[in-house]
Amino acid sequence: MSSRNGFFVQCDHLLASPGRRCVGDWLDLVITGFIFVLSLWLLTQMDVDVEAARIGSVSLSVAYFLFCDCLPNGQSMGKRLVGLSVKSARTGHDCNVIQSIFRNALGALLGPIDSLFILGKKRQRLGDNLANTMVIKLS
Repeated sequence: MSSRNGFFVQCDHLLASPGRRCVGDWLDLVITGFIFVLSLWLLTQMDVDVEAARIGSVSLSVAYFLFCDCLPNGQSMGKRLVGLSVKSARTGHDCNVIQSIFRNALGALLGPIDSLFILGKKRQRLGDNLANTMVIKLS
């Protein structure tokens, strides 16, 4: 890592390609859906009130979606499967809880518009810019 203008730049890692990022994000959406369906089924099998089961399932799904990038090594399950990791653009450390919430909440609010920004030179979506994160390819 080297310092330039007070910010740290990750020199020993390649930025993730847009295609690989899209696959990782798609896998995380599938996993989020799976968490919803599985938790809804489990809660209804345990005779939990249907409305409470829905609320619980939505809560678990949203929690995974918001916090998934602060799992160990900055890797959601989808990113782990495609060999990517979310790092702080400033320090190079793994994505923390606050960064994960900011980057994923903005992505959920802006949807595909946010994803278009990964085509830029820095390959950062608006959520990455807000959270000061970058997605790298692990070797």
